[in-house]
Amino acid sequence: MLSGATLDSNHSTTNYGTSQQPRTRPAPGNHDYHTSGASAYYGYFGANAGPAGRGYYSYDLGNWHVVSLNSEISMSAGSAQEQWLRGDLAASNKPCAVAYWHKPRWTSSSGHGPSTSTGPLVQALYDYDAELILTGHNHQYERFAPQNPSGRLDNARGIRQFVAGMGAPASTASAPSSPTVRRATATPSVC
Repeated sequence: MLSGATLDSNHSTTNYGTSQQPRTRPAPGNHDYHTSGASAYYGYFGANAGPAGRGYYSYDLGNWHVVSLNSEISMSAGSAQEQWLRGDLAASNKPCAVAYWHKPRWTSSSGHGPSTSTGPLVQALYDYDAELILTGHNHQYERFAPQNPSGRLDNARGIRQFVAGMGAPASTASAPSSPTVRRATATPSVC
């Protein structure tokens, strides 16, 4: 995931370049909101970022229904984003679903804890049998076994979550916080 951190004054889009931009399907993160309403993010990614100001959208890729969500705006039960997600998942005819956003629901990081506010989105994904959640934010890698929305092991229909926040300096790794953590590492910067 490429976040708007590449758009702030401490980073450069030069290395990313324009060759990858047409195929990039971003999800906004906290750094994107360093500009009012994430205007630099929406200006840079244009239509690939979904409807301006919203930050959530979906597309199909093969047998996968892919959903990009915005962990920087309301995700509460009944919010516009949560209602949209439920409608979007209900309308999909693809056999597999994956969602990605910035702040992880589960993590062992001591730098940034779990984002419990994403719970209603996780619940909607679980209700519609999604397979996978991809997140960033924490500067480490973690892989979780299939879990239900409460974070309990659920091999029957649980969702796997990956935290793949390797695009910045490594954070302080913590001991795995859950028996469902399958792998957790602090990673050096890849910038």
